Amino acid sequence: RAVYHQFTVRTSRRDQLQTFLQGRGVATAIHYPVPVHEQPVYQSLSGVRMPESERASREVLSLPLFAEMDKAELHEVVEGVRAFFG
Repeated sequence: RAVYHQFTVRTSRRDQLQTFLQGRGVATAIHYPVPVHEQPVYQSLSGVRMPESERASREVLSLPLFAEMDKAELHEVVEGVRAFFG
């Protein structure tokens, strides 16, 4: 049985969504905010452009998801996202 630990969405309005959800008491996270090719270990790739990776790093937002999450908590997250996008 899989144990999911991240539910990541993409939106060009990521920062606004994160702020909105935070205001409703919904914690979020930005996993991997720096594209892999821009990590210090890959300094040799300096100057290389990977537009899709770069855009993804600006758009991804992980919503709460954990084994003990109950239906009320799930509802809070879903309703928060729906309210933001109207």
